[in-house]
Amino acid sequence: MRLNGFRIRIALSATLVLGAAAPGHADEPAEAIVNETIVVTGSAIKSADLSSEQPVTVVTAEELQQSSAITLQQYLDKVPALGFQGLTSAQNSVGTAGGSGNNFVDLRNLGPARTLVLVDGKRFPPSSTGTSEAVDLGNIPLSLIDHVEILRDGASTIYGSDAIGGVINIVLKKNFDGVEASAETGTSTHADGTSWDLSSTVGHTFDRGNLMLNVEGQETDPILQRTRTWARDQFLPIEPNGSLTVFRNAGGIAVLPKKITDPATGLSSKQWVFGDDGAFHPYSAADRYDLSTNNGLTIGQSRVSANALGQWDLTPDVTAYGEILFTDRQSETQKGPATLGLTPVTLKYPNGFVVPASAPGNPFGENIVLSKLFSQVGNEIGNVDATTYRILSGLRGTIWGRYDWDVSYGYGRASEQFKTTNALNFTHAEQEVGLVPCSAADVAAGCGLANMFGPHSLTQGAIDYLRYTSQSSADFEQHTVDGTITGDVANLPAGPLSLAIGGAYRRLSGAYTPDAVTLAGNQQGADTEPTAGGYSVREGFLEFKAPLLADLPLVHEFDASGSMRYSNYSNFGDAVTWKAGLDWQLTPDIRLRGARSTGFRAPSISELYLGRTSVSNAFNDPCDAGAGLTANPVVAANCRAQGLPANYAQPTNNYNTLLGGNPKLQPETSQNWTFGTVLTPRFIPGLSITADYFNIYVRNAISALSATTIVQTCYESAGLSDPLCRLISPRGGAGNLTTVNDIEANQGAVKTNGLDVAVDYGFDVKALGLGDNGHIELTDASTFTFSYLAQAGAGGKFVQLAGTVDQPTSATNPGSIPHFRSTGTLSYELGPARFAWTTRFIGGVHALGADLAETGNRTAAVFYHDIVGSYQLGRVTLIAGIDNLFDKNPPFYDDGTVNTSEYTYDVIGRFFYAKAVVRF
Repeated sequence: MRLNGFRIRIALSATLVLGAAAPGHADEPAEAIVNETIVVTGSAIKSADLSSEQPVTVVTAEELQQSSAITLQQYLDKVPALGFQGLTSAQNSVGTAGGSGNNFVDLRNLGPARTLVLVDGKRFPPSSTGTSEAVDLGNIPLSLIDHVEILRDGASTIYGSDAIGGVINIVLKKNFDGVEASAETGTSTHADGTSWDLSSTVGHTFDRGNLMLNVEGQETDPILQRTRTWARDQFLPIEPNGSLTVFRNAGGIAVLPKKITDPATGLSSKQWVFGDDGAFHPYSAADRYDLSTNNGLTIGQSRVSANALGQWDLTPDVTAYGEILFTDRQSETQKGPATLGLTPVTLKYPNGFVVPASAPGNPFGENIVLSKLFSQVGNEIGNVDATTYRILSGLRGTIWGRYDWDVSYGYGRASEQFKTTNALNFTHAEQEVGLVPCSAADVAAGCGLANMFGPHSLTQGAIDYLRYTSQSSADFEQHTVDGTITGDVANLPAGPLSLAIGGAYRRLSGAYTPDAVTLAGNQQGADTEPTAGGYSVREGFLEFKAPLLADLPLVHEFDASGSMRYSNYSNFGDAVTWKAGLDWQLTPDIRLRGARSTGFRAPSISELYLGRTSVSNAFNDPCDAGAGLTANPVVAANCRAQGLPANYAQPTNNYNTLLGGNPKLQPETSQNWTFGTVLTPRFIPGLSITADYFNIYVRNAISALSATTIVQTCYESAGLSDPLCRLISPRGGAGNLTTVNDIEANQGAVKTNGLDVAVDYGFDVKALGLGDNGHIELTDASTFTFSYLAQAGAGGKFVQLAGTVDQPTSATNPGSIPHFRSTGTLSYELGPARFAWTTRFIGGVHALGADLAETGNRTAAVFYHDIVGSYQLGRVTLIAGIDNLFDKNPPFYDDGTVNTSEYTYDVIGRFFYAKAVVRF
């Protein structure tokens, strides 16, 4: 995928125009603002520096610039405290046409929905995939970022909903004066996955204000699964009982009610494969189909962003500020051709796709079940066109010389258009085999009988009638009003008592509209209804910081802090959260800190209002005598109470399951504990060590259980007393189960705890007696996840997920959670030159619920090594590096698709990059 010429010209032209219009002097040095007070993420009270009684990690613009990342999420992927549910743009598309391309972030493995993302301390509009919402970090260009603050603790009392796992606050550049332009490119050792990035930032400071403009354009080419040896040999077999998955011969496989014999060979079979010449032969293992041939391994995408920020001093004590941030993203994914009649079955063909004996080309003279891959229709290509913007305006100032205030209004909108070409119209397929008659209008549109038997048996007219382009859309809109006032309200013996008071109002709405074919019920997949809804919230909060003791033996400083927030939602009512913390500086070398807090997450638009979807699920009826579940006396009693005999046999194992949102959802709640220490020993200058223990308990987790779990849990409860029983519709006339309502519900819980450790040690080489020969820096950040217990349903048992790997679905199944992750960097700087070596470690895991004695169910620990070098040449900085220096392949994991966990490991391989940055 290549950024089209028009979009490239926009980015290049804007870069040149902005550069020509700017004044030719550099921005102010950092020393000019050292004495200003700032707000650190997690508190509304200003402080003199970035030090905090809360665990905050700061990522600087220089660190971002020295990496291969062209989006913030790509950099944060390597931070050990972040989980693997971020679904990066590079690695969230395997096997799915239309992968979103969003860059989400996930703290503590709790999922993107439980990590709050802010821009300059204020909410940013989330992007929607149609079924979930979270902030796309790709909408914030790296060239506009001053630094990023990662709060590794809950902060619902300061920011409200979503800040359960923590907060990512992206702080943009301010008072920028001059021009900065950059160009970057990179490619893998396989010459694919190539990326480009062009950006320009221009700022000018006036007597009373500053104006800054920024443009950035980037693109990333996709990687196909077949280009990686470890991923290309992916097969799914056809089961001996006749159930089908995929096949190598695109002509199709027919399953007959009974075996027949091929007179030419004397072989008998119920499964027959059609060849190029229209002849058929019994199915064998050689007829399996390799899915990797056409699947995309990573997404191809392009982004263009244009941004403007400014501020103006209206009076010496009042400043007006505003910003406009705009991003347009286009993403593309690819998978193989559409299929028909493959498992799992759907409500549209619960017994398989039946082709009548009278259908053209049917050589058997009886009804058969056909499975076919439509290679003539072409590969399914998914495209997403997403537009996101935020407009923010506000006033801030100082009153009475001691109180700082800030009021603002923000409007944000995210719109995504989803398109899939070469999709299959199921109703048209039924018409082409004679199951559904063609109306006069259908005939005029190309409807007619077609021969489905053979890889090239379809006429062009039949192909055109079968396929269509699916087009759906998602929109999200957000209005925010925020106001705060903070300052010192009293002088205590140990220092000033600081107070912050604030309020907020938000109105959110969202919608998802399926394509016209789906709305008419003619698509091959599940029937899906539109999504639409919204809510509003009014909030107020109070925060204080009180120095209790100071300048005593073993009490250099001892501060207490606390905060409380009240929220009133239009849909579910009230929520109250609180937080209390202590910060004890024993000596200038030793600091202890801890906090206890509560938090909450309001249900998202999609969780509340997602349109209902009907799907077919296969599971055993607990009352079926052959299923073996009636051996449980509780189950047997429940079945007898419903009038079913002891020898009851279920007529089918495929049942209707309704998925969708639930307007009656309540918020998730959490309890957070943190305790840590900061060591800065004066006898080892340049060394700092932090260690922070975390413990999070999330209750009322919102999720949808499987139909199997709902039915079994219900029938294993005495007298069908479990709340899940309300989700099962009454049995049919034959005693059969009919429908299971598997809607979103507050029915899960998560308990996780662990330890973050960070070490930073820097020293000049001359300290070793080797002369004035540069500076050495050693940094390491590690996260130990001791435990991650997930409860899928209310009253169910907790399952230990720490140290396991699976495909991520929710906080109660987040995917991969190694017990230990670490990222360490050794750097050397001499004058204008700098070189750094980074080692990333991901601990070993085992497949969730698998037999560890079987090969492939244990995944070994992995080391990745990255190097980067830079050189300052006047106004130009040159940077070059290699990620995954030794081209380490991801370890094997049987995920059923690419033979590894693409959410956990590097699937790109060795990656070379180079960039140039010029400032004037």
